[in-house]
Amino acid sequence: MRIGIDARLLTYRRGMGNYVCSLMGSISQLPSRHEFFLFVNAADARNPQTLPAIPATWKLVGLPGGNYAVQEQIALPALLLRNRIDVLHCPANTFPLFLPAKVALVVTIHDVMYLMPQRYLGGRSSVYQRFGRAYRRLVVSRLRHRAASLLTVSNRSAEDIAAYLGVPRATITVTYEAAPPQFRRIEAGSEALNAVRARRNLERSFILALGGIDPRKNTDAVLMAYLAFRRRSNLRHKLAIVGLPDGATARLARIAERAGLAQDVKFLGFVSEDELVSLYNSASMFVYPSRYEGFGLPVLEAMSCGTPVIASTAGAVPEVAGDAAILVDPDNARALSDAMIALASDTSMQRALSAKGLRRAGEFSWAQCARQTVEAYERAHPHEYSIRNRSTAVSADTR
Repeated sequence: MRIGIDARLLTYRRGMGNYVCSLMGSISQLPSRHEFFLFVNAADARNPQTLPAIPATWKLVGLPGGNYAVQEQIALPALLLRNRIDVLHCPANTFPLFLPAKVALVVTIHDVMYLMPQRYLGGRSSVYQRFGRAYRRLVVSRLRHRAASLLTVSNRSAEDIAAYLGVPRATITVTYEAAPPQFRRIEAGSEALNAVRARRNLERSFILALGGIDPRKNTDAVLMAYLAFRRRSNLRHKLAIVGLPDGATARLARIAERAGLAQDVKFLGFVSEDELVSLYNSASMFVYPSRYEGFGLPVLEAMSCGTPVIASTAGAVPEVAGDAAILVDPDNARALSDAMIALASDTSMQRALSAKGLRRAGEFSWAQCARQTVEAYERAHPHEYSIRNRSTAVSADTR
């Protein structure tokens, strides 16, 4: 078959971008007779060195324009026709509403947060976020009538999709994500870890968190729990928050300063993947109290590095973490602070969670996700696939 994949997020190395990148890399390792076409932004097609390595046999097709929705709804369908695509995989929650009739559609829906009441996720969303929610609501309302195969990344997301979209649960295939292989245990005291700790002024024990401007990420709760952690104990760990833009950093930095802990709360901004691996390996613990996740990949990233994890009871996080993390109510700052104190004070608990986390992370596999995804492509276009299989078999018999 001629399989097209909307790969515009290949260069966006967060969230769904990481999913697309890891999935494409794993599919490329599978033996296959299919032809693959990656639909990317036109600038990336002109400069493929900006993209992760892909097989030379895969074809890059550039999508003109810069508006995500216009590319998806107008440019992509036209290019599907021009390239005679049999199956299109849209791996990031949305898809073209009008497709050529012969194109079978496979969609990955990571979550349906945009269908949930805002109060469920906490805080107020920005104008950009509200527009994105409205666009996704418009598109997914057509899901039942158009998708030949529906994938998601956790049982919790599958249940939410069934409940909010009226899609039969039995028709949804769960393809779990996994931590990319670069997230791994690094020997303590290594040059890479020492360099990061010195450069970031984190020589002392520290707690690591991933920040976000989306209220769902609950970054304010991390800071408030840390301030309570310092008030209520003699522990002197620092707090390192990765991934916050300047505006959010300034606001939280003022809170830390008023608490007299400006020197102990480190806002590291956006870091490279290599540095993030070193930070996970160096941290005493990783704290992830998200109010909702369709999967929660950072939990597995931290576990793959041997970092003890405190995570949320919400969304799919408990499904991913299993018994290998301390789970707390994301809206209970006191419980989060208690967990941080208990873990920081107990080295045997730290060792036990580290070992459990490594085992848990090893239960997830991108190779398995890739196999299940290719099987979904083949199910989505059974007539085309069976005809070509029979043709191949006849040719083989003739030879």
